[in-house]
Amino acid sequence: MAFFFYSASGTSTIAAANEDLPRVDISGKLTPQLLAMIDDNDWKKRQEGLNQLEDILNEANKKIQPKLGNLMNSLKKRLVDTNKSITVAALNILGDLATAIGAAIEPNMKLIMSSILNNYTDNKTPVRVAVSSCLDKWVEVCGIDAFLVYLPNAMAAANGRKELLTWIAKHLPSSKKKANDIKPLIKPILNCLQDKAADVRLVSETLLGEVLKRCGAKVIEQETAGLKPAFATSVKALLPKLAKEPSTPARSGSVSGALKSGLKTPSAGSKSPTASGATSPRPAASTGPSIIKTGKKDARAKAASTWFFEEPTEEHVNMLKEQSTQSFSLEFHEKMF
Repeated sequence: MAFFFYSASGTSTIAAANEDLPRVDISGKLTPQLLAMIDDNDWKKRQEGLNQLEDILNEANKKIQPKLGNLMNSLKKRLVDTNKSITVAALNILGDLATAIGAAIEPNMKLIMSSILNNYTDNKTPVRVAVSSCLDKWVEVCGIDAFLVYLPNAMAAANGRKELLTWIAKHLPSSKKKANDIKPLIKPILNCLQDKAADVRLVSETLLGEVLKRCGAKVIEQETAGLKPAFATSVKALLPKLAKEPSTPARSGSVSGALKSGLKTPSAGSKSPTASGATSPRPAASTGPSIIKTGKKDARAKAASTWFFEEPTEEHVNMLKEQSTQSFSLEFHEKMF
């Protein structure tokens, strides 16, 4: 009889589905010839070897004993295969192995997991999709807490952050770990909050809110030490807002690289559109991050003058108000002015 339970790691797992049926020992079929085929220089041979391995799993009804010999080493090599279809096939098989073996596959994470996560940096969408599918199957049987030690390094890579952070945000709420185990994620999340991509910053805010629930504001504030003062101040200001809305990204506060975006300065004798009576455009309310990284490096690089004054004039204020509409969310912009 099949039944379900929630593991100690907090994830819903298929624990005793068909437990009355024996797991198949496939070690005798993982022959040196098969492994050599998976490692062959000819990609067609490698594909054939992976197809044979998939057939072996299907014949065992994807219910096998954790006796894999050197199979994991062979599959690890395929995760860096020059032929991306081979990489995708290897990721699919690794996911199937997790389902077939169950929680007993966890000891293999030390060998294979960093290589799986590294494929999030691949520029091919099918590869990144296959990574998420593979990880979903591993987390189903091992729980998210088994992944925590591998995530900080994976988050350090600039490529593929959106998919990786989205996957973490999907599963981290099921973690049963306490603050000390979650704390290593804080610095990588703060780094991701400074990413140039708005969608990365947005999901980073969501993750920071989840970590805030587990670690508290004080721990996060301590982790801002060594960061640029303006950014650290922005993070500290963001925390109370995340605490109020832990399930959604904050809509106010400053958490992005817009702190670096330049503003044009009024030249002598010039008037801003606002000063002359024109109405400056208002940013529409959105679901994006509170601060918008404009990336207009050339504006500040070519600026012919800087803001020199003892007291800001009304013209300075109006110019600042107008130019900042494209850099801040509506809610935050209204708080500024």
